Amino acid sequence: MNLIKAKSVTTAVTDVTEKPFNVYVTGIDTYGSVSTVSRSDVNLIVTVNPKTKQILMTSIPRDCEIELHKNGKMDKLTHTGIYGVEETISTIEDFLDLDVNYYARTNFSGITNIIDALGGVTVDSDYEFTTRHGNYHIVKGENELDGDKGLCFVRERYNLPSGDYDRGRNNFRKIYGRDSSESKRCCRCRDRRTDGVIKPYGSRKRRRKMCIG
Repeated sequence: MNLIKAKSVTTAVTDVTEKPFNVYVTGIDTYGSVSTVSRSDVNLIVTVNPKTKQILMTSIPRDCEIELHKNGKMDKLTHTGIYGVEETISTIEDFLDLDVNYYARTNFSGITNIIDALGGVTVDSDYEFTTRHGNYHIVKGENELDGDKGLCFVRERYNLPSGDYDRGRNNFRKIYGRDSSESKRCCRCRDRRTDGVIKPYGSRKRRRKMCIG
Protein backbone atom coordinates (compact mmCIF):
# COMPACT_ATOMS: atom_id res chain seq x y z
CA MET A 1 0.00 0.00 0.00
CA ASN A 2 1.49 3.36 -1.05
CA LEU A 3 1.85 6.13 1.50
CA ILE A 4 0.20 9.38 0.44
CA LYS A 5 1.18 12.75 1.88
CA ALA A 6 -1.50 14.23 4.13
CA LYS A 7 -3.45 17.12 2.65
CA SER A 8 -4.65 20.26 4.41
CA VAL A 9 -7.44 19.50 6.86
CA THR A 10 -10.57 21.62 7.13
CA THR A 11 -13.24 21.47 9.84
CA ALA A 12 -16.38 23.44 10.58
CA VAL A 13 -15.83 26.51 12.78
CA THR A 14 -18.31 27.06 15.64
CA ASP A 15 -18.77 29.11 18.82
CA VAL A 16 -17.49 26.67 21.46
CA THR A 17 -18.92 28.75 24.31
CA GLU A 18 -22.49 28.52 23.01
CA LYS A 19 -22.84 25.51 20.70
CA PRO A 20 -21.96 21.81 21.00
CA PHE A 21 -18.87 20.81 19.03
CA ASN A 22 -17.06 17.63 17.98
CA VAL A 23 -13.39 16.80 18.41
CA TYR A 24 -11.90 13.91 16.47
CA VAL A 25 -9.08 12.23 18.40
CA THR A 26 -6.85 9.91 16.40
CA GLY A 27 -3.90 7.77 17.41
CA ILE A 28 -1.48 6.44 14.81
CA ASP A 29 0.67 3.33 15.25
CA THR A 30 4.12 4.97 15.14
CA TYR A 31 6.80 6.48 17.36
CA GLY A 32 8.46 9.81 16.63
CA SER A 33 6.85 12.58 14.62
CA VAL A 34 3.04 12.83 14.61
CA SER A 35 3.25 14.11 11.02
CA THR A 36 4.08 10.58 9.84
CA VAL A 37 1.40 9.16 7.54
CA SER A 38 0.16 5.91 9.07
CA ARG A 39 -2.92 3.88 10.00
CA SER A 40 -5.57 5.43 12.25
CA ASP A 41 -5.72 2.81 15.01
CA VAL A 42 -7.61 4.93 17.54
CA ASN A 43 -10.68 6.83 16.39
CA LEU A 44 -12.67 8.77 18.97
CA ILE A 45 -15.33 11.42 18.56
CA VAL A 46 -15.56 13.64 21.64
CA THR A 47 -18.78 15.69 21.63
CA VAL A 48 -18.84 18.62 24.05
CA ASN A 49 -21.95 20.54 25.11
CA PRO A 50 -20.73 23.80 26.72
CA LYS A 51 -24.20 24.70 28.00
CA THR A 52 -24.96 21.46 29.86
CA LYS A 53 -21.24 20.81 30.56
CA GLN A 54 -21.57 17.26 29.27
CA ILE A 55 -19.14 15.22 27.17
CA LEU A 56 -20.03 12.20 25.02
CA MET A 57 -17.19 9.97 23.83
CA THR A 58 -17.75 7.63 20.88
CA SER A 59 -15.19 5.02 19.83
CA ILE A 60 -15.25 3.65 16.28
CA PRO A 61 -13.42 0.28 16.01
CA ARG A 62 -10.35 0.42 13.76
CA ASP A 63 -11.35 -2.66 11.75
CA CYS A 64 -14.95 -1.71 10.98
CA GLU A 65 -15.64 -1.60 7.24
CA ILE A 66 -16.67 1.85 6.14
CA GLU A 67 -17.33 3.62 2.84
CA LEU A 68 -14.36 5.79 1.91
CA HIS A 69 -15.07 9.45 1.19
CA LYS A 70 -12.56 9.60 -1.67
CA ASN A 71 -14.00 6.84 -3.87
CA GLY A 72 -17.03 5.25 -2.19
CA LYS A 73 -15.28 1.88 -1.83
CA MET A 74 -15.49 -0.21 1.34
CA ASP A 75 -12.34 -0.52 3.45
CA LYS A 76 -11.25 -0.69 7.08
CA LEU A 77 -11.43 2.61 8.92
CA THR A 78 -7.79 2.26 10.03
CA HIS A 79 -6.67 2.29 6.37
CA THR A 80 -8.07 5.79 5.82
CA GLY A 81 -5.06 7.11 7.73
CA ILE A 82 -2.82 5.98 4.88
CA TYR A 83 -4.53 8.62 2.72
CA GLY A 84 -4.07 11.32 5.39
CA VAL A 85 -6.14 12.59 8.29
CA GLU A 86 -8.28 14.64 5.86
CA GLU A 87 -9.64 11.40 4.38
CA THR A 88 -10.27 9.89 7.81
CA ILE A 89 -12.19 12.94 9.01
CA SER A 90 -14.25 13.23 5.81
CA THR A 91 -15.07 9.52 5.91
CA ILE A 92 -16.19 9.71 9.55
CA GLU A 93 -18.26 12.84 8.82
CA ASP A 94 -20.03 10.94 6.02
CA PHE A 95 -20.54 7.86 8.19
CA LEU A 96 -21.92 9.63 11.28
CA ASP A 97 -23.54 12.58 9.45
CA LEU A 98 -21.81 15.21 11.59
CA ASP A 99 -19.27 18.01 11.34
CA VAL A 100 -15.87 17.66 12.97
CA ASN A 101 -14.88 21.05 14.42
CA TYR A 102 -11.43 20.19 15.78
CA TYR A 103 -9.04 17.29 15.74
CA ALA A 104 -6.17 16.04 17.88
CA ARG A 105 -3.54 13.63 16.61
CA THR A 106 -1.00 11.68 18.62
CA ASN A 107 1.04 8.47 18.48
CA PHE A 108 2.91 6.06 20.75
CA SER A 109 5.50 8.68 21.69
CA GLY A 110 2.86 11.31 22.37
CA ILE A 111 0.83 9.12 24.73
CA THR A 112 3.96 8.07 26.63
CA ASN A 113 5.14 11.69 26.98
CA ILE A 114 1.74 12.99 28.10
CA ILE A 115 1.32 10.36 30.83
CA ASP A 116 4.88 10.86 32.08
CA ALA A 117 4.43 14.65 32.08
CA LEU A 118 1.39 14.18 34.33
CA GLY A 119 3.38 12.03 36.73
CA GLY A 120 1.44 8.91 35.73
CA VAL A 121 -2.27 8.09 35.76
CA THR A 122 -4.55 5.76 37.71
CA VAL A 123 -7.02 3.68 35.68
CA ASP A 124 -9.66 1.12 36.63
CA SER A 125 -9.51 -2.10 34.62
CA ASP A 126 -12.47 -4.47 34.26
CA TYR A 127 -10.11 -7.40 33.72
CA GLU A 128 -6.85 -8.88 34.90
CA PHE A 129 -4.50 -9.47 31.98
CA THR A 130 -0.90 -9.28 30.78
CA THR A 131 -0.12 -6.86 27.97
CA ARG A 132 1.25 -8.33 24.74
CA HIS A 133 3.57 -5.33 24.42
CA GLY A 134 5.81 -4.77 27.43
CA ASN A 135 4.52 -7.87 29.27
CA TYR A 136 2.94 -5.72 32.00
CA HIS A 137 0.58 -7.33 34.50
CA ILE A 138 -2.70 -5.41 34.82
CA VAL A 139 -4.91 -6.21 37.81
CA LYS A 140 -8.67 -5.96 37.96
CA GLY A 141 -9.40 -2.62 39.62
CA GLU A 142 -7.02 0.29 40.09
CA ASN A 143 -3.65 0.38 38.34
CA GLU A 144 -0.91 3.01 38.59
CA LEU A 145 0.54 3.53 35.10
CA ASP A 146 3.59 5.40 33.89
CA GLY A 147 4.00 6.37 30.24
CA ASP A 148 5.17 3.06 28.80
CA LYS A 149 2.81 0.95 30.90
CA GLY A 150 -0.07 3.27 30.01
CA LEU A 151 0.73 2.94 26.32
CA CYS A 152 0.81 -0.85 26.54
CA PHE A 153 -2.47 -0.81 28.49
CA VAL A 154 -4.33 1.09 25.76
CA ARG A 155 -2.71 -0.88 22.92
CA GLU A 156 -3.87 -4.24 24.26
CA ARG A 157 -6.66 -6.10 22.47
CA TYR A 158 -5.49 -9.69 22.02
CA ASN A 159 -5.70 -10.61 25.73
CA LEU A 160 -9.10 -8.99 26.34
CA PRO A 161 -12.45 -10.82 26.05
CA SER A 162 -13.96 -8.42 23.50
CA GLY A 163 -10.76 -7.54 21.67
CA ASP A 164 -10.83 -4.14 19.99
CA TYR A 165 -14.11 -3.22 21.69
CA ASP A 166 -12.41 -3.56 25.08
CA ARG A 167 -9.43 -1.61 23.77
CA GLY A 168 -11.78 1.23 22.88
CA ARG A 169 -13.20 1.16 26.42
CA ASN A 170 -9.66 1.24 27.82
CA ASN A 171 -8.95 4.35 25.75
CA PHE A 172 -11.90 5.98 27.56
CA ARG A 173 -10.46 4.84 30.90
CA LYS A 174 -7.08 6.33 30.02
CA ILE A 175 -8.66 9.69 29.22
CA TYR A 176 -10.78 9.61 32.38
CA GLY A 177 -7.83 8.32 34.43
CA ARG A 178 -6.75 10.35 37.43
CA ASP A 179 -3.27 11.80 37.48
CA SER A 180 -0.96 10.17 40.00
CA SER A 181 0.66 13.40 41.20
CA GLU A 182 -0.70 16.29 43.19
CA SER A 183 -2.91 18.55 41.09
CA LYS A 184 -0.78 21.70 41.23
CA ARG A 185 2.19 19.87 39.75
CA CYS A 186 -0.09 18.34 37.11
CA CYS A 187 -1.29 21.73 35.95
CA ARG A 188 2.28 22.92 35.48
CA CYS A 189 3.10 19.83 33.43
CA ARG A 190 0.06 20.26 31.23
CA ASP A 191 0.88 23.93 30.61
CA ARG A 192 4.46 23.12 29.65
CA ARG A 193 3.55 20.21 27.36
CA THR A 194 0.68 21.82 25.46
CA ASP A 195 1.75 25.47 25.18
CA GLY A 196 1.27 26.64 21.60
CA VAL A 197 0.17 23.33 20.07
CA ILE A 198 -3.38 24.47 19.25
CA LYS A 199 -3.31 26.53 16.11
CA PRO A 200 -5.36 27.30 12.95
CA TYR A 201 -5.05 24.89 10.06
CA GLY A 202 -6.67 24.98 6.63
CA SER A 203 -9.00 27.56 5.13
CA ARG A 204 -12.26 26.20 3.69
CA LYS A 205 -14.14 25.95 6.99
CA ARG A 206 -11.42 27.27 9.30
CA ARG A 207 -10.50 24.05 11.06
CA ARG A 208 -8.36 23.72 14.12
CA LYS A 209 -5.89 21.01 14.99
CA MET A 210 -3.85 19.84 17.92
CA CYS A 211 -0.77 17.70 17.36
CA ILE A 212 0.53 16.04 20.49
CA GLY A 213 4.06 14.72 20.27
